[in-house]
Amino acid sequence: MKLIMESWRKFLSEEDTRYDDNRNVLPPLPPTHATAIEEAGYTLIKHLGEGRMGVVYEVEDKETRQRLAAKIVGRHLPQYYSERKNYNWIIENRDKLPDDVKEYVVDVYNLFEDSSGKHLIIFMELLKPAPENVVNQIFSSTAALKGEYSPEKEERLLKDENAVYEIILDVLKKNSILRAERKYMGIEKEAMEAAAKRALRTYLVNKIVPKNTVPQVYTMVDVYDDSPGKQSFLTGKPLPKTPRSPQWRNLFNAILNEMEELIIQTRFEEDKEEKRRQAGGRSRGHGVVDADVSADAIRTHLRTPANKGGGLPVFWSAASALEDDLTYYVNKKQVIPLTYGMPKDRPLGGSGPGVQGAFPEIEGILNAMKHLTQMGFNPRDMHTENIMMRADSNQLVMTDVGLFLVTKG
Repeated sequence: MKLIMESWRKFLSEEDTRYDDNRNVLPPLPPTHATAIEEAGYTLIKHLGEGRMGVVYEVEDKETRQRLAAKIVGRHLPQYYSERKNYNWIIENRDKLPDDVKEYVVDVYNLFEDSSGKHLIIFMELLKPAPENVVNQIFSSTAALKGEYSPEKEERLLKDENAVYEIILDVLKKNSILRAERKYMGIEKEAMEAAAKRALRTYLVNKIVPKNTVPQVYTMVDVYDDSPGKQSFLTGKPLPKTPRSPQWRNLFNAILNEMEELIIQTRFEEDKEEKRRQAGGRSRGHGVVDADVSADAIRTHLRTPANKGGGLPVFWSAASALEDDLTYYVNKKQVIPLTYGMPKDRPLGGSGPGVQGAFPEIEGILNAMKHLTQMGFNPRDMHTENIMMRADSNQLVMTDVGLFLVTKG
């Protein structure tokens, strides 16, 4: 025991102070971890990382000198039993998997409970971190949620015609202002799809898509460097601008121009229908009082500031929502679902087939996730920090299966 504690003190002295993602100082690692690892017949080499489910170390087998990763889960944690159940599922089933599925699943060698009954140690193959520029393109990442977007991902998406069309249609469907049209019935499906196709053609054909002709709209967004940009609700000061590529700006312009026409045409048709019902009476739909309302009259109304009786705030809100939605679908949303089987319009879902087609390298891992689900082992919590790589083959590997859902057996 004395030698164990001396080794532990030496190990701690070689470690820098540990911090979480918010730079808060983490408590010291418990010396009981070293004791449990020694009891299992291994020597602790170094601390690799930790999360909500446990702490991971690099260890060495005292007899064979093989290096492994050892994940220690405290028995006091609520996820203790699910960790035990899920990693044991891999021990029992991994060799039964087809090779093209098995290669994506971490190899687990043994589960060990120390004599104190306080620690479960999961011994598994030692992997290396996957390159950030690879995993940040296809998995949910903390970096993207913080606004640190992958330029490689954006470039690949905005060069792919099918991906761009899917993104355009998604942002039109999601836009809160468009959804409020027609007394909250939203824009008709056919009109939405036609607008998406027009926006796509404009984006693909024109090298520079002109800004919308309503200059005031750019006071609500930070799409352009010369835009005033968004302000903090707390301080009233401008928020940091998000870097935007010319392609992203072109797509924003193409969609925004079609959104204005969608609102105008929808309101024009709605007012015409009201006119028919009232048989020539005065219509007050959408602030336009002329019974012979025209699309131009609605356009003028939408471009008139509120202090002059106009509906410009509606268009402002549509543009601001478009900026947020386009950022989400191009820069933030994961291509591979966090939870396999979740629909793409849900936060935990992945992208649709148009976007996924721009990343052919994901076919293998998606097929593996599908196969595991069919076997009763549903992949969940699929984000960048739970994906690593084999050093000898550069194979991506699902490493943290603690939140996978066992549905069979």
